[in-house]
Amino acid sequence: LIFRLFGGFMINSLLMILLPFASRQFPETTSFVICIILLLIFGVFSGTIQTTVFGLGGMLPFKYMGVIMFGNGVSGISTNII
Repeated sequence: LIFRLFGGFMINSLLMILLPFASRQFPETTSFVICIILLLIFGVFSGTIQTTVFGLGGMLPFKYMGVIMFGNGVSGISTNII
């Protein structure tokens, strides 16, 4: 459980650090493929983290699940605005 959360966040952080470097170090077509692969891996780990957080929140009273969903919504809206 700790590995899924902590490890997932660490791997996602590493992928986000590598993404700009990967896009600048290779020719255009190769760079595009590498970025898509990195984002695919990022999505897999993000899904794992999200399901773990929702699973842990499900064991708590319902108001905590509401806070988790609210945070998820605010994050999505903020990302779209930016």
